Amino acid sequence: MEDLKVIKKKFGEDMMRLCRKLFPSLLEEKGLLSHIMLSSFYPNHDLYTDIVNNHLLKDFASFINNKAQKTNILIPKANKTPQELLKEAGYSLFECKSQEDILKFKKFYDPKEVLCTFEEERLKTHYVFFAFKEDFQKLKRKDFKNPIREDEYGSSLISIQFSKDNNHFLSIKSRYNHAVYNGDAAFSNNLDNIIPGLTDAFAKDYGMVQKNLHTTFSIPGYCMSGNYKFYKYNYRINNIYYCTDNIIVDHYIAHQYDKEKYLVFDYFILDLVSKKLLLYDSYINDALSLILFNIDKIDIIKKKEEKEVIITLPYGMIVLTLNKENQIIKYYQDFAEYIGDYFLFYNNSLQNIILPTIKSVGECFMYMNTTLKSFDMPNLSSYRKGFFYNLFVPKLSKKNFNETYITRTLRRVEK
Repeated sequence: MEDLKVIKKKFGEDMMRLCRKLFPSLLEEKGLLSHIMLSSFYPNHDLYTDIVNNHLLKDFASFINNKAQKTNILIPKANKTPQELLKEAGYSLFECKSQEDILKFKKFYDPKEVLCTFEEERLKTHYVFFAFKEDFQKLKRKDFKNPIREDEYGSSLISIQFSKDNNHFLSIKSRYNHAVYNGDAAFSNNLDNIIPGLTDAFAKDYGMVQKNLHTTFSIPGYCMSGNYKFYKYNYRINNIYYCTDNIIVDHYIAHQYDKEKYLVFDYFILDLVSKKLLLYDSYINDALSLILFNIDKIDIIKKKEEKEVIITLPYGMIVLTLNKENQIIKYYQDFAEYIGDYFLFYNNSLQNIILPTIKSVGECFMYMNTTLKSFDMPNLSSYRKGFFYNLFVPKLSKKNFNETYITRTLRRVEK
C-alpha cells in the first residue's frame, strides 16, 4: 500500500508495522494515514522507539484517530468569567500588561526553576496571565524532594500564556521548570483540566479562541510548532528548541536551514559559506563562539552514524565528531593554553574531549554535561567554578584536582 511505503521511508520500518497494526481502517482511505503522519510529525526514524520507550502507544493511537475523525472535542460551556471559575478552583487570576507585571512574580520561583518568561519581553509574542492559590507563598521548593508537575507546589502558581497569532497556542507553565518533564504543559495545556468551562470562558472574555484543541498528545524530547507538527529536539534553551535535521523552533515557528549553506549542531549554527559560527540566541554566552572565528577551511566527512567536522584556523585545528542528531560527541583542539567562560555550557552529549595544549579553563566549563566518558587534558592545571559541575560528585576543589581523581570519578560515573 502506498501509505505504508511513505511511512516506512519517512519514519522507518518499525513505525510502518505499528501503523499497519493500529490503523487498518485508516489505511482504507488512500493517502489519509500518511498525510496525518507527515502533517503531525516531522520525519525521523526514532519516533517509533521514542513512543514505545515512553509507554505512549495508547496515547499515540488516540491522537492519530482524533486527527482522522476531523471533529472537535466537546468544549464545556461557561456562563462565568475566568476569574469566577478560577476562584472556584482556588485560584486568583492576574493579567500581565507590562514586563514589570511579569517580573513581579519572579521572586516566587526557586532560582533553579525560574521561567525563561522572566528573561525576555514575552508580551511581544504572548498574552501572559498568572494564576495563584491563596497559600502559594507558604510553600517551599525544598520541601518537595520528588517533584511532580501538578503537585501542590507545582500547581500553586501557574503561568497561562496564549500566543499572539490566530492559533492562540496555549501553554500552562508549572511552578517547576527543568525539574519535571514538560513543565510548560501543566494540566496537559488544557484549561478545562483546571476547571470545566475555563477554555470557553477565556475565549468569550479575552477572545482567546484556540484552534485544534484535540491536539493534546505530547512526547518527551519533542516540541510542537505553531502548525501543530512535532519535531524531535536536542536542546531546549530559553524556550528555543534546537532540533535534528537543521531545524530550530522558536516560539512555535520552525526555521529550517539549508544544508548546503549551514550546519546546525547542538545550539550553534555553522555558516559553511561565510565560514562563521553563529549563535541563534543572543542570550547565550559560550566560549566556543569566541574560539571559532577567522576560519580558513571547513571539511565535513560523513560516515554511517557520525560525521566529522574539521575546522582549520590560522593557529590550529578543531575536529568535531557529531552523531546522527548533530550533537557533539567528541571534541579535539590542538591550540591555545586557555579556554574562556561557559565553554559548551549546555552540551550533554559529549563523551570524549582532547585538549593537549590547554592549561586553564574559565567558569562553568561544560557545566551541564553528564555524558563524558574519557578525556585527555594532560597540561590542565587550573580551572574556575562550575568545572564539569553536573558530572563530578563530590565537587572538585583545587586541592583534590588531579588526573587520578578525575579518572576514578569518570569510572564511577561510567558504571
